[in-house]
Amino acid sequence: INSKSLNRDVIFLLDRTASMWNLIDKYKKEGLDLSKRILDGGGQVALYTYGDIGQNEWPYKLADFGNSYEKIEAGFNNITPMGGGDKPESLLSALSSVMKEQTWRIGATKSIVVLTDTNYHNPDFDGTTIGKIINQSYAIDPVNIFIINEDADLKETLEKVALPTGGQVFTNVDSLSTNMLASRPNITLPLTEYSGAPGQEFSFAVSASDDVISYDWDLDFDGNYELTTSSPIVSKTYLGP
Repeated sequence: INSKSLNRDVIFLLDRTASMWNLIDKYKKEGLDLSKRILDGGGQVALYTYGDIGQNEWPYKLADFGNSYEKIEAGFNNITPMGGGDKPESLLSALSSVMKEQTWRIGATKSIVVLTDTNYHNPDFDGTTIGKIINQSYAIDPVNIFIINEDADLKETLEKVALPTGGQVFTNVDSLSTNMLASRPNITLPLTEYSGAPGQEFSFAVSASDDVISYDWDLDFDGNYELTTSSPIVSKTYLGP
């Protein structure tokens, strides 16, 4: 992994249904401003809209990773709210779709930023559940899911999707500052793969940005952090393959 591992891969996923009329211009401007900061910092941005697949409104791609700011800007400017029906939308299906469709870079910090005014179907019409989204997120790196929603009454429901992936729920885009996306702490390992014989001690020494103050280690990859250190170096002996 080289210095490009400090980059960010961020997908913006914008609710395009009719109830977003009073928010769409604000969200488009804030999403575009945040996109520019990410791109200026060496990151990548992709852009999708989503609706309710029960109303035949499937996720729609407006820009891929690797596209220029001009392409991202044109994508945001072309979003017009329409459709919908019942209040919940197909967020879970959309999250699953966009995670699979984009090619995430090894070593990049990975995030999806959802901009919406409502909650979600669980399970979704295609059977997608919160559990599937969490597993899919971690299978990739994980992909941290951040949700912007101005309705404080929905925060607890939305956190069931965001928090297990390492993301959060915010009531405005300003709260999702560059400290969370464009300037958040990063650590990288010098190798992408380690191998050896049972009984051999492995040493993991990471490179870190200056703002890292502690390290949580999941050395057996079971989803639980069994060790916290202030040092960027840790060793472990694996007794079996």
